Amino acid sequence: MKKNEIMTEYSNNNNGIINIKDIIDQGISKQYCLDFLKKNNYERIARGLYISSDLLVDDFYVISYKYSKAIFSHETACYLLDMSDREPIYYSVTLPYGYKVDHLTKQGIKVYTSIKNRYSVGIIEVTTPNGYIVRCYDPERTICDIFKTEIDSQDKQVAVKEYLKKYKNISKLMQYAEIFKVDSKIKAYLEGLL
Repeated sequence: MKKNEIMTEYSNNNNGIINIKDIIDQGISKQYCLDFLKKNNYERIARGLYISSDLLVDDFYVISYKYSKAIFSHETACYLLDMSDREPIYYSVTLPYGYKVDHLTKQGIKVYTSIKNRYSVGIIEVTTPNGYIVRCYDPERTICDIFKTEIDSQDKQVAVKEYLKKYKNISKLMQYAEIFKVDSKIKAYLEGLL
């Protein structure tokens, strides 16, 4: 198979996105790759990541690619899990405690940090509206997060109602609630709804 066929096939299998590192790993030189991208009008969306010019940039995917430790959380997780009635105003992510977050906050991304043993609780993969796979917290972790940070009461109400309609796993939710120390808040809130 020719180099340009390899790159075209890779792009087609990856929703029009080319990661230069992956192409180099297949034995194609960086210079050939860059020439191919320029000739075929690919746009640079992040360091080493290019997208076909006839596609829309998926910000969820770009953030996930650029910041591999960032997990979509809070209002953004509600949106990705279909537990929200609107798109988030800004992207919310959680990083392990100790990571520098200035470069993310300068881009308008709301950053939360979590200690190491809590950071990994509830990480799942979800599909973005444009069909890309990104990491996000599961519904139970997301409910705990929104109770811990006290988001807008209307957003909280919608998230809990959608959770109960689509996911409802109260025992798992209460296990997580104990870990994140929001069990009394969630119990009180659920008693009013159930």
